Amino acid sequence: MKTVSLGVYVRQSDEEPGPDGVRPGEAVARQEAACRRLAAALGAVVVRVYADNALSASLPGVYRPGFEELVSDLAAGVLGGFVFAHADRVARRASDAARVCALYEEQPHLVGRSVEGGVDLSQSRGRALFLEQTLDGGKEAAATARRQQAANLHRALAGQPHIGATAWGWDRDGHLQDPAASLLRRGIEAAAGGACVREIRADWLDHGVTGRTGKPVSRKTVLLRLINPRNVGYRIYASAEVRRNASQLWTPDLVLHGDNGRPVMGDWQHVAAPTTYWAAVRSLKEQLDAAHERGHSGPPPGLYTRLLSGRVRCTECEASMVVSSRTVRAGASAGTRRPFYRCPAINGGCGRLTRTAVSLESYVAAELLTRLRQVAATAVVPAPLTADAQSAYRHNALVRRRTELLRSAQHAVEHWPLLKLPERRAQLATHVAEVRLRPAPRGRWFDPDTVDIVWAEHPSEAAQAIGRRGRSR
Repeated sequence: MKTVSLGVYVRQSDEEPGPDGVRPGEAVARQEAACRRLAAALGAVVVRVYADNALSASLPGVYRPGFEELVSDLAAGVLGGFVFAHADRVARRASDAARVCALYEEQPHLVGRSVEGGVDLSQSRGRALFLEQTLDGGKEAAATARRQQAANLHRALAGQPHIGATAWGWDRDGHLQDPAASLLRRGIEAAAGGACVREIRADWLDHGVTGRTGKPVSRKTVLLRLINPRNVGYRIYASAEVRRNASQLWTPDLVLHGDNGRPVMGDWQHVAAPTTYWAAVRSLKEQLDAAHERGHSGPPPGLYTRLLSGRVRCTECEASMVVSSRTVRAGASAGTRRPFYRCPAINGGCGRLTRTAVSLESYVAAELLTRLRQVAATAVVPAPLTADAQSAYRHNALVRRRTELLRSAQHAVEHWPLLKLPERRAQLATHVAEVRLRPAPRGRWFDPDTVDIVWAEHPSEAAQAIGRRGRSR
């Protein structure tokens, strides 16, 4: 009798220690152990554990890599099914539950059993029970969120600080800490007098100010610290839904007001007077609005406007190069802006290397298309049959990923002129690890010999199938 290869799915929304003293990782470990016992009782073997630790299944927009890989493997026939602790560990949204149920309706031979709750996804009644338990879990999560939101609002109205990381310039007890507090006060006063973020940031950099990651503080971080209503003792509040739906919040608009119409004051020391703070906020807002009108404010956060953004590196200093633009002063293109990649003079960069964006991107795109044609022409060899369930799973998963890679490459080659920038960047991310630039000889001509394309070693494990690795110049 053939042994069934099963997957195990485990998930925990929050890995912070709970009231029962559970340490991080213990909850998913207990789920896995229980699922393995169930698999053994079914006479099956566990070939892979799909884990989504500290990831919510009830919030929209949360990507769960373990769940997505599980669904893909079930749809591709890589697994003979999966086991799970309870339905609400797998899904808490009806849309996710429907995806799982649809797979089992099309493939009722798959095993789908829960440790608790009596779910058997191979049966129609079991799928109905799975959906019912999913919805119950979603309602429970929504109720918990409402209670937490009410508690957070109550804390905010009481002037209590938000539970989280300690704000820059204060200690955990709300007392000001120098030199950060003095620099913050000086920056607010300078902004109220008309100084720009760039000037204030330069002053802070001279004093070694960094962001939370330890790198030199960015302009965005400087702006957010300057306009934080905490600086004058105001308490702010924004629900989780508001934060999710807003790409970037202007914190002065989030000041919480009490029943008397006055701002709610927090129980921490203040950095600046309200008149100085609001003058600084108005000045900085006017500067931002003016930059937007000139079109120099940059793209929205998280939006890449160039093909190679974030993937070009300077070989002189190993810094990541950034995209800028300059205005053409003469000729037929006078007045237009020409983008280029440059090595920054800050954050460890040397500031000595630049390259015209259009020429560099055209060259890399042509090389990428050549690479994609090679991938698209590669035949997928079916994995050999084996009695080892673990090896069979690995072979089947590798074949599936190779097939997906080939189909993606074929589609890109056929429709490249019609692909939008995010689709082209997705192909670049799959096949190109980075683009390295070396100093070019003097002159206005683009020299391909100064560009090294480092191809990805393991794009979805497909490099092993293609057998062509290394660099291209």
